[in-house]
Amino acid sequence: MIGGKSARSQAVWILDIIEGALKALDASLSDVVRTRIMVSRADLCDEVSRAHGHVFANAGVRPANTFVVAGLIGDEFLVEIEAYAEVGHANNDVVRLTKT
Repeated sequence: MIGGKSARSQAVWILDIIEGALKALDASLSDVVRTRIMVSRADLCDEVSRAHGHVFANAGVRPANTFVVAGLIGDEFLVEIEAYAEVGHANNDVVRLTKT
């Protein structure tokens, strides 16, 4: 388990994965508009929040965020993070889906 028993380390690793996925789309963390963080225990919120804040402060963005305490599968998993990004929005190259 990357990050071991440290929720902060797991959060940073997850955010690194998210950043890599965004780079593959020619985007960055600054395109993230919303995150949802799930932690296995409420007492982990502070350290995960600090890691989240640090990573996004360095990216120059403050996405909306929701914390949820959830029963994650596997005792070693302390944190899960979902990120929503608006990729290509600035260039008006947004994919739009319409019902016909």
